[in-house]
Amino acid sequence: MSTVYHTRKLNLVLSEDDQFAQALFLRSEKVQSISDSLTEFASAKLKIADTDGAVAVPFAGVETARCLYIEADGDCDVTLDESATPIKLRPPDQKMAVLMLEAIEATSVSITNPTASSTITALAVVAGV
Repeated sequence: MSTVYHTRKLNLVLSEDDQFAQALFLRSEKVQSISDSLTEFASAKLKIADTDGAVAVPFAGVETARCLYIEADGDCDVTLDESATPIKLRPPDQKMAVLMLEAIEATSVSITNPTASSTITALAVVAGV
């Protein structure tokens, strides 16, 4: 049996600096500008019980998400634009599950807790226009 470790240093930066104008994610080895037109940002910490059903991620002024970051401390299903097929996040061995999507176009995101007996905590960050 093999274990694979993957590490990516990632800093979330919202800057008005001319050199990094509208850069959303700065990696240690290079600067990557996701979009020149990102103007709105929203974040929320959500507590989702198994009985809550699909909980909408607040967009708070974002009409179309171009970048999405979600981390959760338990199993969860993430649905973009009411798709019939959710993205299933399953953290290994009590770790955090992380989903990061770049270059997307989504107008709604929801998170569902598929477990039968626990509450999960999820952090969601949306960036777009």
